Amino acid sequence: TKTTESNVFGTVKQTLFAIKSGYNFEYPMPLTYQPTGGITGTGKTEKDRIVVNNIGRLSSLKDVFANIDGTTFVKIRNNIDASLNTTVLIAGNKALEIPIPIESLVNENGGIDVTANSQVSIYGAKLNPSFVNVDQKTTGIVGMFSSTKNGSSISVTNVGIVGQMNVSTTVTQKVIIGENHGLPIFKDVKSTQYASYLGLLVGKSETTKLENCYAVLSEQFVYPNVLTKLDVTVTPGEEVSVGILAGYVSENSQSDNSYIKNSFASGNIKSDLKSSIGSSVNAYIGGLVGYNNNVAIEKCFASGTIDISASQGSNINGDFSIGGFIGKAGNKPKVENSYSNVSVLNNTTDGWDKYHFGPIVGSGYNIKSKKG
Repeated sequence: TKTTESNVFGTVKQTLFAIKSGYNFEYPMPLTYQPTGGITGTGKTEKDRIVVNNIGRLSSLKDVFANIDGTTFVKIRNNIDASLNTTVLIAGNKALEIPIPIESLVNENGGIDVTANSQVSIYGAKLNPSFVNVDQKTTGIVGMFSSTKNGSSISVTNVGIVGQMNVSTTVTQKVIIGENHGLPIFKDVKSTQYASYLGLLVGKSETTKLENCYAVLSEQFVYPNVLTKLDVTVTPGEEVSVGILAGYVSENSQSDNSYIKNSFASGNIKSDLKSSIGSSVNAYIGGLVGYNNNVAIEKCFASGTIDISASQGSNINGDFSIGGFIGKAGNKPKVENSYSNVSVLNNTTDGWDKYHFGPIVGSGYNIKSKKG
């Protein structure tokens, strides 16, 4: 017996049971009519939520965020086919549809509150990083929804995402290489910028509420060998947090309002710590969440693989925590009634003392969970 479409796009509880019971199935990509038209609703109150029902409206939320100081309220009405944002190339006699990456949605002015009346899916998404100011540093974030303002909240209910993450983007800058008769001579120089916080649904959140959500990587995610690329001039920041559902989640108000409930993540992650992370960098990689600071997790599930390698003599310094469920847990987050079926592969060759590996948590505090 295989799961049906109603299992996957019905309640998360049904889906968790289906995966935990060992069913094999492909995530269905339901075709949904994509209405057109402009944004409806102001997004300034819960009663006047912005209604999103197609990829165009979803992508335009970034402009809305820039004009609202505070929480932006959003309602997703139906499943959204993000792969509709494509270009068609002619190769011989064949037409090829290539998904165009969507820039990750980051609200720098406030929080985000996203809900749906029933389970909806954003599928076929290919997310590019957004580069924003975090603590006076330019930081790359990948995630359908994120917020960087101190004290802001990310709340997402009944939303799933199936897609891919791009860890980097290439930028072109004009650099003065000389002058001619007193006038500067410019040359276009390409450089690659890399994201530090990566999660399909949420890249970074200061206060977090996720319920009945899921994230599925549609292909293997690889944190690239950035230090071996000749055109790289911008390397990752001082911290890298990677999770399939969320990269970095936190509860900074000490009010215990943050939680992740009835949610799951599935996919495969691969990274070479020698070349992709470098020295004096903290790296947190988890199947569900990369870094979890005091966010309670209840009735959640993760599946897939995390494959980590590092070569002899890589001279890595820092905190490297890799867990099947959470990379690193800070400030004693409570994790209950959750299940991990993530294979954590330690292919490092330069000793165990620099790395923290775990089937559930790479490193952390009082975690009340077990691998099923």
